[in-house]
Amino acid sequence: MNATTRILIADDDADDLHLYSELLRAEGYEVWEASTGQEGLRAARERRPDLVLMDVMLPDLSGVEACHQIKADTALSDTFVVLFSGQATSVAHKIEGLETGADDYLVKNIQRDEFLARIRAITRLQHTTAALRASEQHHRELAAIVESSEDAIFSKTLDGRIVSWNRAAERIYGYAAEEMIGRPITVLVPPGHEEEFRDIQQDLSCARRVVNYETLRRKKDGSLVEVSLTISPVRDATGSVTGASIIARDITESRRLEKELLEISATERRRIGHELHDGLGQYLAGIAFRAKALEQALATEGSPHSPEANELTGFISNAISQTRSLAHGFDPIEVEKIGLLASLQNLVAETKNFFNITCLFRCQDSELEVDARTSLALYRIVQEAIHNAITHGAARQIEIGLTVEGSQLCLRIRDNGIGFQPQIGNQTGMGLRVMGYRARSIGAKLKISSQPNQGTEIRCEAPYPSANGSR
Repeated sequence: MNATTRILIADDDADDLHLYSELLRAEGYEVWEASTGQEGLRAARERRPDLVLMDVMLPDLSGVEACHQIKADTALSDTFVVLFSGQATSVAHKIEGLETGADDYLVKNIQRDEFLARIRAITRLQHTTAALRASEQHHRELAAIVESSEDAIFSKTLDGRIVSWNRAAERIYGYAAEEMIGRPITVLVPPGHEEEFRDIQQDLSCARRVVNYETLRRKKDGSLVEVSLTISPVRDATGSVTGASIIARDITESRRLEKELLEISATERRRIGHELHDGLGQYLAGIAFRAKALEQALATEGSPHSPEANELTGFISNAISQTRSLAHGFDPIEVEKIGLLASLQNLVAETKNFFNITCLFRCQDSELEVDARTSLALYRIVQEAIHNAITHGAARQIEIGLTVEGSQLCLRIRDNGIGFQPQIGNQTGMGLRVMGYRARSIGAKLKISSQPNQGTEIRCEAPYPSANGSR
């Protein structure tokens, strides 16, 4: 510590100045010297030492007055001052010096060892005080950042009690800080989200972060707000988790824009699907008709090119099938016409044919009826899940199940691909984000479970009206 401790000594007695300077240098301190009060005050302001050892009886400016000016200078708030004297040694002198702001008052005839011990003690105190002041400043800066943030930032204990609440949290949720501090965080969790909340609590108890988890939270007026949560465990000095810090971003506007973009995308997909079916598909059908006529004419003539014409006709027929499949993928109008079950059966058959993999669909209720909006959203989720399983997961087997469990319509897609390590809320892939939006658009919950080399399971639970008899 001595190597970084800087001491300024101001004394008009040259012998004393030299004696104390050499004594402190021998202990490893960096020492500067001044022979008058004004010189010492100027050196203190220019060099900002850790400690000033100031003689009281100086000719131009008393040590007490110099101490007063140093303590009044905010730039020198970390500088400690020790007054010392061989003449002003009465109790009254000491009281005056200490009340001026001096951190200690020494008498010059003090023993060497005691002097050094007192200097070591005062420098330790100075370093501790400076570190504490820096820490307080850092915390003030952090507090200012938290208070000025547009995101709600708050913290809670491990048992769920709110302990801090910034202005943005007041704005987003509608509760003032004094209303929320001490209350359980569950006041923000709307009905139907209890399991999700328990999953987050479980992650926190295992010291795992939750990143960008998009969900709904309840405001003071009872309305719901869409938020993206990032939740981090808070640890004590021993490393034990004692609570959590939560950052909640209001994503209402981004959700509105996302919905507009997907609607635009759906319109464009429908246009492309129609053009493929009515444009390219019809053109290819015309070519197929002409090719078939050519094949028959060559066969009638006994031409050796007849087999080639037959093969060409087969190629064109295959191109027509693929064009129709693409058109159907862009605009699955049959979902509305033939229903979700038949559409998923067709999708499974196409997947098996095109990718040469095992793809199964199971639904025990062959008369299950699902409204058009929910059907289209679930169909799109299955499409995206199959695409991800094959493209990213290298899956060779995909199983799709559709069941009614209580008041929920449950869609389950399971594959045997390479899997991945998911983190709650960290659905950064575009496909996963789009599936999440499609689920939210019908009031459904989407849960993704996966482990490396153990495949992936996607479960979507949507409200099902027929459970209440409206089938």
